[in-house]
Amino acid sequence: MNKIENEKYMNARSVIEYVNHNKERAQRVPAFVQLIEKLEAQLNLISAAETQSKQDTTGSTKQKNKNKDEVKAAITRLSQLMLAYADAQDNIILENKLKAIRTKLSRAKQAEFPTQCREVLTEAKTLNGSLAAYGYTMEDMLDLEAQVDTFDSKTPQTTQLLGQKKAGTKAKRLIFTKVNKITNKQIKNAAAAFVGTDDEFYSSVMDCIKMKKRATPPPTFIKLIFNSSDNQRGLLPVQDIKNNKSLKSTKIVETNKAGKMNKKGEMFFKLSKSGTFSLNIPLEDGSVKVIPNIIVKRGQTSEVEVAI
Repeated sequence: MNKIENEKYMNARSVIEYVNHNKERAQRVPAFVQLIEKLEAQLNLISAAETQSKQDTTGSTKQKNKNKDEVKAAITRLSQLMLAYADAQDNIILENKLKAIRTKLSRAKQAEFPTQCREVLTEAKTLNGSLAAYGYTMEDMLDLEAQVDTFDSKTPQTTQLLGQKKAGTKAKRLIFTKVNKITNKQIKNAAAAFVGTDDEFYSSVMDCIKMKKRATPPPTFIKLIFNSSDNQRGLLPVQDIKNNKSLKSTKIVETNKAGKMNKKGEMFFKLSKSGTFSLNIPLEDGSVKVIPNIIVKRGQTSEVEVAI
């Protein structure tokens, strides 16, 4: 894959990974889940097309060119000996015919090359062994004929490999067009179903779609579910999240609605890394609620119930 294709692939893969890590939330909208499955199927097709487009034809092409050079050198030698004979016999007709064949041979494309070689061999056979005086026997001619036949038989195999490689590249291009449509149009539009009901999920899907340059892991969240009275909801700001001593520091990337709870008594924290955390919640009476050992796995949402 080229750079642009790789970005599209990794963005699509990030969307799939995030949704798979949050299946229960995604399943609230069946049509959205179907689009994710459709996208994953297309990515699997890309892997197959990528394998086909990366077929190594280098060895076949190099060997074919080497064989062609060997056959061309042998045919050139034969035609030069025939010209020497024609000149010695003052055979202008044969000389002109050979010059015309040699010109066509030098310009012959891959598929035409064996035919032009056989024209030289056909003319050589009409000389009835006269080239023996130049050290060229009928056995030499038969060997060269077999060499031409071998080269001709292997040409379709190399052509087929090249054709398969091109077909793989073309198929991959078409699949990426579909992936782009599913990701940036269909999934993007369908994700709107989560707006107002699960804004954090919607935001995370959009983040995955918009990722550029290099793939980053799916978002990591802590979800707090407060068991508190209605008049307390929305009034409990969380000031900091601390790692256990065994882990390096992390940071809160963002919270929902400036760190306030939603109507369901939920609060989300998007983290810059996974790990085990402790959470300090300052309460209105000045005390601090400490929740230790919150385990957050990469790309997942860890739910924590908080009794106030």
